Amino acid sequence: MKIIDEVLGDYRIDIDSSSVSYTVKDKEDKMVQDKTRGMVPTNTVYGYYSSIENAILKIVNLNLNKGEDTVTLKEYLSEFKQAKSVILNLLKNE
Repeated sequence: MKIIDEVLGDYRIDIDSSSVSYTVKDKEDKMVQDKTRGMVPTNTVYGYYSSIENAILKIVNLNLNKGEDTVTLKEYLSEFKQAKSVILNLLKNE
């Protein structure tokens, strides 16, 4: 199963039900040229997690780090807490 949502940005969470693990990946697969198989889909894996909450926190972190601005630690932590709060509240309300 794949979880995609506009809140997750350019990332998705793949759920492996056999081992109950959550994999954070790019939302869309990219096509690359393989010498023997032609064009094949590939995807960047950003991590494997044992809980949905940790997978979402990884995505929050990835989205915050997309900007190239220089910020203070206080500003970064404030943005992180806000984003984390919004997403985790969505989980609680479901």
